[in-house]
Amino acid sequence: MIIVSLFNLFLDGNLLANFLYFSGSVVLLITVGWMAFAFMGRIEFDGQDLLVFRNFKCYRFPLSSVTFYFGKKRHLYRGSYEWPLFIVGKALTPNGSGQKVTLKLIGSKWKNRQFQQFIQEHLEGRIHSLPKEDSWKLNAFGQLEIIEDEVHEEPKSALAVTRKLSDFIEFGADQGNVKRTVFYDIKRNELFVGKSVSFPMIFLPSAGFSYGLYVLTENLTVRGLFPLLFSFIFMLLLALYQFKNRREKSVVEVVPYEMPRDYFATQKSNGLKTYALIFLFALISAVFSWLYLLFGSFLLLFLTIVIWYCFLLLLLSGQFRKTKYLRILEKGKLYSK
Repeated sequence: MIIVSLFNLFLDGNLLANFLYFSGSVVLLITVGWMAFAFMGRIEFDGQDLLVFRNFKCYRFPLSSVTFYFGKKRHLYRGSYEWPLFIVGKALTPNGSGQKVTLKLIGSKWKNRQFQQFIQEHLEGRIHSLPKEDSWKLNAFGQLEIIEDEVHEEPKSALAVTRKLSDFIEFGADQGNVKRTVFYDIKRNELFVGKSVSFPMIFLPSAGFSYGLYVLTENLTVRGLFPLLFSFIFMLLLALYQFKNRREKSVVEVVPYEMPRDYFATQKSNGLKTYALIFLFALISAVFSWLYLLFGSFLLLFLTIVIWYCFLLLLLSGQFRKTKYLRILEKGKLYSK
Protein backbone atom coordinates (compact mmCIF):
# COMPACT_ATOMS: atom_id res chain seq x y z
CA MET A 1 0.00 0.00 0.00
CA ILE A 2 2.86 2.39 0.79
CA ILE A 3 4.63 1.59 -2.48
CA VAL A 4 1.48 2.18 -4.54
CA SER A 5 0.72 5.46 -2.76
CA LEU A 6 4.34 6.57 -3.19
CA PHE A 7 4.23 5.98 -6.95
CA ASN A 8 0.87 7.76 -7.20
CA LEU A 9 2.37 10.70 -5.34
CA PHE A 10 4.69 11.39 -8.29
CA LEU A 11 2.65 10.05 -11.20
CA ASP A 12 -0.89 11.21 -10.40
CA GLY A 13 -1.96 14.83 -10.66
CA ASN A 14 -3.98 14.91 -7.43
CA LEU A 15 -1.05 15.72 -5.16
CA LEU A 16 -2.98 16.52 -1.96
CA ALA A 17 -5.13 13.37 -2.00
CA ASN A 18 -2.16 11.13 -2.76
CA PHE A 19 -0.09 12.79 -0.04
CA LEU A 20 -2.85 12.16 2.52
CA TYR A 21 -3.12 8.55 1.34
CA PHE A 22 0.65 8.09 1.62
CA SER A 23 0.74 9.70 5.10
CA GLY A 24 -2.09 7.46 6.28
CA SER A 25 -0.27 4.38 4.97
CA VAL A 26 2.91 5.34 6.84
CA VAL A 27 1.01 5.98 10.08
CA LEU A 28 -0.78 2.64 9.71
CA LEU A 29 2.48 0.78 9.14
CA ILE A 30 4.12 2.39 12.17
CA THR A 31 1.08 1.80 14.41
CA VAL A 32 0.54 -1.81 13.38
CA GLY A 33 4.26 -2.55 13.56
CA TRP A 34 4.56 -1.04 17.03
CA MET A 35 1.52 -2.94 18.30
CA ALA A 36 2.69 -6.22 16.72
CA PHE A 37 6.14 -5.82 18.29
CA ALA A 38 4.60 -5.14 21.71
CA PHE A 39 2.25 -8.13 21.47
CA MET A 40 4.99 -10.52 20.26
CA GLY A 41 7.15 -9.76 23.30
CA ARG A 42 10.83 -9.94 24.14
CA ILE A 43 12.97 -11.40 26.95
CA GLU A 44 15.88 -9.90 28.88
CA PHE A 45 18.04 -11.11 31.78
CA ASP A 46 19.31 -8.42 34.18
CA GLY A 47 21.63 -10.76 36.08
CA GLN A 48 19.11 -11.57 38.78
CA ASP A 49 15.57 -11.79 37.36
CA LEU A 50 14.04 -12.58 34.00
CA LEU A 51 12.31 -9.60 32.38
CA VAL A 52 9.54 -10.29 29.86
CA PHE A 53 8.05 -7.40 27.88
CA ARG A 54 4.60 -8.37 26.64
CA ASN A 55 1.38 -6.47 25.84
CA PHE A 56 2.93 -3.09 26.72
CA LYS A 57 3.85 -4.38 30.19
CA CYS A 58 7.06 -5.60 31.84
CA TYR A 59 6.90 -8.80 33.92
CA ARG A 60 9.72 -9.61 36.38
CA PHE A 61 10.16 -13.31 37.17
CA PRO A 62 12.50 -14.78 39.82
CA LEU A 63 14.44 -17.48 37.97
CA SER A 64 13.56 -20.17 40.51
CA SER A 65 9.86 -19.87 39.58
CA VAL A 66 10.23 -19.96 35.79
CA THR A 67 9.38 -22.89 33.51
CA PHE A 68 9.69 -22.67 29.72
CA TYR A 69 7.59 -24.57 27.20
CA PHE A 70 8.77 -24.38 23.60
CA GLY A 71 9.95 -26.42 20.63
CA LYS A 72 6.58 -27.47 19.18
CA LYS A 73 5.05 -26.03 16.05
CA ARG A 74 1.46 -25.30 15.07
CA HIS A 75 0.29 -25.19 11.47
CA LEU A 76 -1.26 -21.89 10.41
CA TYR A 77 -1.83 -21.90 6.64
CA ARG A 78 -0.13 -22.93 3.37
CA GLY A 79 3.02 -24.35 4.89
CA SER A 80 3.33 -21.58 7.47
CA TYR A 81 3.96 -22.61 11.08
CA GLU A 82 3.93 -20.93 14.47
CA TRP A 83 6.60 -21.81 17.05
CA PRO A 84 5.25 -20.32 20.31
CA LEU A 85 7.24 -19.90 23.50
CA PHE A 86 5.39 -20.09 26.83
CA ILE A 87 6.75 -18.69 30.08
CA VAL A 88 5.08 -19.94 33.27
CA GLY A 89 6.11 -18.51 36.62
CA LYS A 90 5.35 -16.14 39.49
CA ALA A 91 5.70 -12.54 38.35
CA LEU A 92 6.61 -10.03 41.04
CA THR A 93 3.94 -7.42 41.79
CA PRO A 94 4.67 -3.85 43.00
CA ASN A 95 4.10 -4.87 46.64
CA GLY A 96 6.64 -7.72 46.36
CA SER A 97 4.23 -10.66 46.25
CA GLY A 98 4.15 -13.30 43.52
CA GLN A 99 1.39 -13.72 40.94
CA LYS A 100 1.27 -16.83 38.76
CA VAL A 101 1.33 -15.84 35.09
CA THR A 102 1.43 -17.70 31.78
CA LEU A 103 2.78 -15.65 28.88
CA LYS A 104 2.89 -16.62 25.22
CA LEU A 105 5.54 -15.16 22.91
CA ILE A 106 5.41 -15.55 19.14
CA GLY A 107 8.53 -17.08 17.66
CA SER A 108 9.96 -19.16 14.84
CA LYS A 109 12.09 -22.27 14.52
CA TRP A 110 15.20 -20.10 14.25
CA LYS A 111 14.13 -18.03 17.30
CA ASN A 112 13.59 -21.24 19.28
CA ARG A 113 17.15 -22.32 18.54
CA GLN A 114 18.44 -18.93 19.62
CA PHE A 115 16.48 -19.15 22.85
CA GLN A 116 17.81 -22.66 23.52
CA GLN A 117 21.32 -21.25 23.24
CA PHE A 118 20.36 -18.32 25.51
CA ILE A 119 19.19 -20.78 28.19
CA GLN A 120 22.40 -22.80 27.99
CA GLU A 121 24.60 -19.70 28.27
CA HIS A 122 22.77 -17.67 30.93
CA LEU A 123 20.04 -19.68 32.67
CA GLU A 124 21.39 -23.24 32.91
CA GLY A 125 20.92 -24.53 36.46
CA ARG A 126 18.98 -21.45 37.57
CA ILE A 127 15.56 -22.42 36.22
CA HIS A 128 13.44 -25.56 36.25
CA SER A 129 14.50 -28.22 33.77
CA LEU A 130 12.64 -28.17 30.47
CA PRO A 131 9.43 -30.25 30.61
CA LYS A 132 9.19 -33.50 28.67
CA GLU A 133 7.58 -33.26 25.25
CA ASP A 134 4.74 -35.60 26.20
CA SER A 135 3.82 -33.54 29.29
CA TRP A 136 2.32 -30.63 27.33
CA LYS A 137 0.70 -29.80 24.00
CA LEU A 138 -0.70 -26.98 21.87
CA ASN A 139 -4.46 -26.88 21.51
CA ALA A 140 -6.38 -25.82 18.41
CA PHE A 141 -6.05 -22.15 19.37
CA GLY A 142 -2.29 -22.33 19.95
CA GLN A 143 -2.60 -22.20 23.74
CA LEU A 144 -0.59 -24.21 26.24
CA GLU A 145 -2.22 -27.29 27.75
CA ILE A 146 -0.49 -29.27 30.50
CA ILE A 147 -1.32 -32.94 29.97
CA GLU A 148 -0.37 -33.87 33.54
CA ASP A 149 -3.00 -31.47 34.86
CA GLU A 150 -5.63 -33.11 32.69
CA VAL A 151 -4.78 -36.59 33.98
CA HIS A 152 -4.68 -35.63 37.66
CA GLU A 153 -7.80 -33.52 37.97
CA GLU A 154 -8.49 -31.85 41.27
CA PRO A 155 -11.50 -33.14 43.22
CA LYS A 156 -14.62 -31.05 42.83
CA SER A 157 -15.05 -28.57 45.67
CA ALA A 158 -18.05 -28.90 47.95
CA LEU A 159 -18.56 -25.14 47.55
CA ALA A 160 -18.90 -25.36 43.75
CA VAL A 161 -22.15 -24.03 42.29
CA THR A 162 -23.49 -24.14 38.74
CA ARG A 163 -25.27 -21.07 37.41
CA LYS A 164 -25.97 -19.18 34.21
CA LEU A 165 -23.34 -16.80 32.89
CA SER A 166 -25.97 -14.03 32.86
CA ASP A 167 -25.95 -14.09 36.69
CA PHE A 168 -22.35 -12.82 36.75
CA ILE A 169 -20.16 -9.98 35.57
CA GLU A 170 -16.88 -11.25 34.10
CA PHE A 171 -13.90 -9.58 35.80
CA GLY A 172 -11.23 -11.08 33.56
CA ALA A 173 -8.61 -13.82 33.71
CA ASP A 174 -7.51 -15.26 37.05
CA GLN A 175 -4.01 -13.80 37.57
CA GLY A 176 -3.07 -14.14 33.90
CA ASN A 177 -4.55 -17.63 33.45
CA VAL A 178 -6.91 -17.17 30.48
CA LYS A 179 -8.45 -20.61 31.04
CA ARG A 180 -9.98 -19.43 34.33
CA THR A 181 -12.14 -16.33 34.76
CA VAL A 182 -13.08 -14.36 37.87
CA PHE A 183 -16.86 -13.81 38.07
CA TYR A 184 -18.66 -11.17 40.14
CA ASP A 185 -22.04 -11.99 41.68
CA ILE A 186 -24.11 -8.79 41.78
CA LYS A 187 -26.63 -10.03 44.38
CA ARG A 188 -24.04 -11.35 46.84
CA ASN A 189 -21.35 -8.76 46.08
CA GLU A 190 -18.79 -11.58 46.01
CA LEU A 191 -16.21 -13.00 43.61
CA PHE A 192 -16.12 -16.52 42.21
CA VAL A 193 -13.76 -18.29 39.83
CA GLY A 194 -14.37 -20.94 37.19
CA LYS A 195 -13.54 -22.05 33.66
CA SER A 196 -13.54 -19.33 31.02
CA VAL A 197 -16.34 -19.11 28.47
CA SER A 198 -15.07 -18.50 24.94
CA PHE A 199 -16.16 -15.36 23.12
CA PRO A 200 -18.19 -15.70 19.91
CA MET A 201 -16.21 -15.80 16.67
CA ILE A 202 -17.87 -12.83 15.03
CA PHE A 203 -15.05 -11.72 12.75
CA LEU A 204 -15.42 -14.01 9.73
CA PRO A 205 -19.23 -13.94 9.43
CA SER A 206 -19.43 -10.25 10.29
CA ALA A 207 -16.69 -9.22 7.88
CA GLY A 208 -18.06 -11.39 5.07
CA PHE A 209 -21.71 -10.41 5.50
CA SER A 210 -20.79 -6.79 6.07
CA TYR A 211 -18.84 -6.58 2.84
CA GLY A 212 -21.60 -8.43 0.96
CA LEU A 213 -24.16 -5.95 2.25
CA TYR A 214 -21.87 -3.10 1.36
CA VAL A 215 -21.58 -4.27 -2.26
CA LEU A 216 -25.36 -4.74 -2.44
CA THR A 217 -26.20 -1.31 -1.03
CA GLU A 218 -23.53 0.36 -3.14
CA ASN A 219 -25.18 -0.98 -6.29
CA LEU A 220 -28.64 0.12 -5.14
CA THR A 221 -27.74 3.51 -3.67
CA VAL A 222 -25.19 6.25 -4.10
CA ARG A 223 -21.56 5.54 -3.32
CA GLY A 224 -20.19 6.79 -0.04
CA LEU A 225 -21.34 7.06 3.54
CA PHE A 226 -24.67 5.19 3.52
CA PRO A 227 -23.33 1.76 2.42
CA LEU A 228 -20.52 2.00 4.96
CA LEU A 229 -22.85 2.90 7.83
CA PHE A 230 -25.31 0.19 6.80
CA SER A 231 -22.53 -2.41 6.96
CA PHE A 232 -21.31 -1.14 10.34
CA ILE A 233 -24.83 -1.28 11.81
CA PHE A 234 -25.36 -4.82 10.57
CA MET A 235 -22.05 -5.90 12.07
CA LEU A 236 -22.96 -4.28 15.40
CA LEU A 237 -26.37 -6.00 15.52
CA LEU A 238 -24.80 -9.38 14.76
CA ALA A 239 -22.20 -8.88 17.51
CA LEU A 240 -24.88 -7.84 20.03
CA TYR A 241 -26.96 -10.92 19.22
CA GLN A 242 -24.01 -13.30 19.59
CA PHE A 243 -22.86 -11.77 22.88
CA LYS A 244 -26.41 -11.89 24.26
CA ASN A 245 -26.78 -15.51 23.14
CA ARG A 246 -23.47 -16.34 24.86
CA ARG A 247 -24.57 -14.85 28.19
CA GLU A 248 -28.03 -16.42 28.20
CA LYS A 249 -27.11 -19.96 27.09
CA SER A 250 -23.71 -20.48 28.74
CA VAL A 251 -23.51 -22.22 32.13
CA VAL A 252 -20.49 -21.99 34.44
CA GLU A 253 -19.39 -23.94 37.50
CA VAL A 254 -17.71 -21.64 40.01
CA VAL A 255 -16.18 -21.68 43.48
CA PRO A 256 -15.51 -18.77 45.89
CA TYR A 257 -12.46 -16.72 44.88
CA GLU A 258 -9.71 -15.65 47.25
CA MET A 259 -8.50 -12.24 46.12
CA PRO A 260 -4.76 -11.42 45.99
CA ARG A 261 -3.65 -8.43 48.04
CA ASP A 262 -3.15 -6.16 45.03
CA TYR A 263 -6.28 -7.31 43.18
CA PHE A 264 -8.02 -3.92 43.02
CA ALA A 265 -4.88 -2.05 41.94
CA THR A 266 -4.22 -4.60 39.19
CA GLN A 267 -7.80 -4.48 37.91
CA LYS A 268 -7.81 -0.68 37.84
CA SER A 269 -4.58 -0.69 35.84
CA ASN A 270 -5.95 -3.26 33.40
CA GLY A 271 -9.16 -1.23 33.08
CA LEU A 272 -7.26 1.92 32.09
CA LYS A 273 -5.38 -0.05 29.43
CA THR A 274 -8.65 -1.44 28.08
CA TYR A 275 -10.17 2.05 27.87
CA ALA A 276 -7.05 3.26 26.05
CA LEU A 277 -7.37 0.42 23.53
CA ILE A 278 -11.08 1.15 23.01
CA PHE A 279 -10.28 4.79 22.27
CA LEU A 280 -7.37 3.82 20.01
CA PHE A 281 -9.42 1.41 17.89
CA ALA A 282 -12.30 3.91 17.70
CA LEU A 283 -9.90 6.58 16.46
CA ILE A 284 -8.24 4.28 13.92
CA SER A 285 -11.63 3.08 12.69
CA ALA A 286 -12.76 6.68 12.16
CA VAL A 287 -9.54 7.53 10.30
CA PHE A 288 -9.85 4.51 7.99
CA SER A 289 -13.51 5.28 7.34
CA TRP A 290 -12.56 8.82 6.36
CA LEU A 291 -9.75 7.59 4.09
CA TYR A 292 -12.10 5.08 2.49
CA LEU A 293 -14.69 7.77 1.75
CA LEU A 294 -11.93 9.82 0.11
CA PHE A 295 -10.29 7.11 -2.01
CA GLY A 296 -12.72 4.16 -2.13
CA SER A 297 -10.00 1.48 -1.97
CA PHE A 298 -11.00 -2.14 -1.28
CA LEU A 299 -7.98 -2.50 1.02
CA LEU A 300 -9.12 0.49 3.06
CA LEU A 301 -12.60 -1.01 3.32
CA PHE A 302 -11.21 -4.32 4.56
CA LEU A 303 -8.96 -2.64 7.13
CA THR A 304 -11.87 -0.51 8.31
CA ILE A 305 -13.99 -3.61 8.90
CA VAL A 306 -11.16 -5.37 10.78
CA ILE A 307 -10.53 -2.38 13.06
CA TRP A 308 -14.27 -1.96 13.61
CA TYR A 309 -14.48 -5.61 14.69
CA CYS A 310 -11.67 -5.13 17.23
CA PHE A 311 -13.44 -2.03 18.55
CA LEU A 312 -16.72 -3.94 18.96
CA LEU A 313 -15.00 -6.82 20.73
CA LEU A 314 -13.45 -4.47 23.28
CA LEU A 315 -16.58 -2.35 23.64
CA LEU A 316 -18.87 -5.33 24.28
CA SER A 317 -16.49 -7.13 26.64
CA GLY A 318 -18.19 -5.48 29.63
CA GLN A 319 -15.37 -3.20 30.79
CA PHE A 320 -17.76 -0.36 31.71
CA ARG A 321 -19.93 -2.59 33.91
CA LYS A 322 -16.81 -4.17 35.37
CA THR A 323 -15.49 -0.76 36.45
CA LYS A 324 -18.83 0.10 38.08
CA TYR A 325 -19.12 -3.11 40.09
CA LEU A 326 -15.42 -3.17 40.95
CA ARG A 327 -15.96 0.09 42.86
CA ILE A 328 -19.00 -1.39 44.63
CA LEU A 329 -17.01 -4.49 45.59
CA GLU A 330 -14.09 -2.40 46.86
CA LYS A 331 -16.39 -0.26 49.02
CA GLY A 332 -18.03 -3.39 50.41
CA LYS A 333 -14.66 -4.87 51.36
CA LEU A 334 -13.62 -1.62 53.07
CA TYR A 335 -16.83 -1.41 55.12
CA SER A 336 -16.60 -5.07 56.16
CA LYS A 337 -13.14 -4.59 57.72
